[in-house]
Amino acid sequence: MQIDPVKYEMFLHRLWAIGEEGRITLQRVTASPIVSQGGECMSSFYDSGGTMVLACSGHLRFAHATSDAIKTLIKWFGESPGFYDGDQLFFNDPYVAGSHTYDMMIVKPIYYGGELVAWVATSTHTADTGGILRGAATEIFHEGIRISGLKVVERGEFREDVFRSLTEQCRDPQYVGLDLKAMIAGNNVCARRYLELVEKFGIAFVQEAGEKTIRDTEEMARAKLRSLPDGRWISRTYLTSLDRKQAKAVPLQIVCTMTKRGDELEVDFSGTSPQMANDVNSTLPSTRAHLGVALTNTLFWDVPWSDGKFVPVKLSVPEGSVLNCKFPAACAAAPVVGGILVAAVCEAAAKMLYAAGRYEDVTATWYGMWYEGGPGYIPAGHNREGIRTAMGIYDIHGSGLGATPYRDGVNTGGHM
Repeated sequence: MQIDPVKYEMFLHRLWAIGEEGRITLQRVTASPIVSQGGECMSSFYDSGGTMVLACSGHLRFAHATSDAIKTLIKWFGESPGFYDGDQLFFNDPYVAGSHTYDMMIVKPIYYGGELVAWVATSTHTADTGGILRGAATEIFHEGIRISGLKVVERGEFREDVFRSLTEQCRDPQYVGLDLKAMIAGNNVCARRYLELVEKFGIAFVQEAGEKTIRDTEEMARAKLRSLPDGRWISRTYLTSLDRKQAKAVPLQIVCTMTKRGDELEVDFSGTSPQMANDVNSTLPSTRAHLGVALTNTLFWDVPWSDGKFVPVKLSVPEGSVLNCKFPAACAAAPVVGGILVAAVCEAAAKMLYAAGRYEDVTATWYGMWYEGGPGYIPAGHNREGIRTAMGIYDIHGSGLGATPYRDGVNTGGHM
């Protein structure tokens, strides 16, 4: 199908605006400070097979992870029990998608004319999943609820039984429940607006435009790689963690070897420290998601946020390392490990760009400077229902970034 370039640009900008509307809806419904104020959430669109077409502003790590979730849901449940118009499915299994059980996502299939034509997803970091306190876990089973696709809305009907089964396992059911309802609300807005696009442009155009976005982003990524010199760049970053067996702090090392050949890029983490006996571990899906964050903010910052830009990228991570932990290792602190990964990738990418003479594109490594500290402060006490509660105030999500050798960055550039 021949795509009119003007209509295509109108479609792409409109799709972005729809995703923004869904994200804003989510943030206005939730009561979670990390979501409403810290912005740790995301809305994104996927084709019928689960490939990301476009992610909107927010926590980019979620968008990359949700593609893994949708593809897994299709594989596991596509035939039984199947998907139907109006369904919405809950997911927070870090061994399949996401970074830790606190990364919750709800995905919604979009139907038109009785056919599944797309998916929309919203994601949040929700501060409680039950389980023991963070930092004490030694296996994933300690880290609260871990769900791999459960219909919280079925054929348009809200499943109160499923909703309560999820929320009542948490310390503050109302707090967690409002996050879930916020994601459902965001999906409803995005799906309704997406179908308005279908009515305006036609289903054939909308689907072809989505596939064009994926193809175009792949070619843009390859073109960017072709413009850079071939070579190999190595970086190392470090993190101190508590070794429970030795009862002392030990350093963890992330080794990133970035090799560029033609229009392809290989990122190899051989030499990275082995997985820990505590929760300072990252699953492979989490590592892929954080790599996507790093490459988007360095090499591919001017490429639309779709899965196409990662087609030229090959990832190699040793199994059993802190970046590819073996089940059932605990991984509540995966974003901390991910932050050090991002710093390593940003450093290697900076070396590559400097070698190419692209000095204005070389930015200071920024991710790890705030993440190791966690929330800025944590208010705790009893809520109006008498339930003991605590939550982080993630004002540090507004950290500075973007400084180059020749100009200042911004003071509140965001994160991830």
